[in-house]
Amino acid sequence: MKKFITPLLLLVALGVAKGQAWEPVGLTTAYNEPWTALGLHQGALYAHNATLGLVKSTDNGDNWTPISTAGVVGNIHLITSTGSRLYVASTMSGGTGDIYWTDNDGGAWHSDTVGMPPHVLWPQTNKAGVNQLHGFNGKLALDADNADAYYVKNETDASWTHVPWLAANDPGAFSSHGDTLFTAGGGTESHGFAYTTDLGNTWTTPDCNGIPQWHAIGLLDRDPTNGRWYLSGTDVTTQERFVKYSTDQGASWTSINTAPYLVHEPGIWGFAHAVGAMFTRGNTIWLSCQNQHMGTRPDLFLSTDGGQTFAKDTVGLPEDPYATFAVYNFVELNGYVFAQFSGTDVYRKQLGTTSIQDLSSLAQFSVAPNPASDQVRLLNIDPAGTEFRVVNALGATVGQGRLPMDRTIHLGGLEPGVYHISLLKGGKPVGVQRVVKV
Repeated sequence: MKKFITPLLLLVALGVAKGQAWEPVGLTTAYNEPWTALGLHQGALYAHNATLGLVKSTDNGDNWTPISTAGVVGNIHLITSTGSRLYVASTMSGGTGDIYWTDNDGGAWHSDTVGMPPHVLWPQTNKAGVNQLHGFNGKLALDADNADAYYVKNETDASWTHVPWLAANDPGAFSSHGDTLFTAGGGTESHGFAYTTDLGNTWTTPDCNGIPQWHAIGLLDRDPTNGRWYLSGTDVTTQERFVKYSTDQGASWTSINTAPYLVHEPGIWGFAHAVGAMFTRGNTIWLSCQNQHMGTRPDLFLSTDGGQTFAKDTVGLPEDPYATFAVYNFVELNGYVFAQFSGTDVYRKQLGTTSIQDLSSLAQFSVAPNPASDQVRLLNIDPAGTEFRVVNALGATVGQGRLPMDRTIHLGGLEPGVYHISLLKGGKPVGVQRVVKV
């Protein structure tokens, strides 16, 4: 189904182009569109809403292909990927839930609910609703709508496994990097941030200096360009909203001063902003909030200086005459960032490449050939003391090492798709470029 044509001239700019407007991808023109979901799988963009059902785009949202959901019961509200399988979570009447997967783009769907907790009202016949479903490297983490309902599994396991440690620490968010699962949330054993490399059997709990003793965590995000972790939450004692980042795997956290910038519109509730969605890539940071004020655009804030300052970024976004639309999810693909809005379309904007430092000091290197099949050579870069990382579309590092003197990086063992090559000197990012493996 044809939507519109946008030339794929991915001009690599540092940061987001000034004045660039958000543009809808054309999934719907309905007001308050229900059951919107957005996700990535094997280098393609997947979306769902009530108008089109489940659809797929391989050209950055210009065109969408229907994906059969025959056998899927309920309304899809979450989309995730384990790498080899596309997973969806659906909601049915009464708040019950189901989970399905396909490995052939909807040719066949398989229910994956064995071991899930039952629904509190209909325990004999229905499963609990799904709050979070996070897929990564052949694994999954689940937060179900029930008391202490935290589960994990390998995608090929016959049943979900309950994780008592997660139940005791009540995480507000899941994230991952490679085979490592990360959580954010405070409990009896966690200071606010923890991770496991063995799917929940054992956990590492950093000191988390800088996180309030009593807090509620909302979001967790990892910047794949530099490895920084970001989290948002609320100080339960003071009710202060906070956004913090860590450069040492959670040992210490530094606050981003959002108070002067995240000023909500006059609203009916009168409480401070809570961050509902977050996206971090180097100096580019988006924070989405909801202001509950009728007739306004979403409270979407953008920083292009690593969080030192923020400004409203709402050009091109719709107004809601009854409340305020909000971003629920961000995903990045092929140099674009896609924003999933509540009750309306998916919007996109071109994203440049940055790192957390003075932009003028970034190495202006290029990659050739691009696209490439077996190897690429980096141009205009001094290889001395330079390390490289190759990161896939899911944010996982799939290659790294010291940059050879001939500046050649081999890609032969990688699957076709889009990757980012980042360079570091002395442990600090000095540049990043996008490359397509064919």
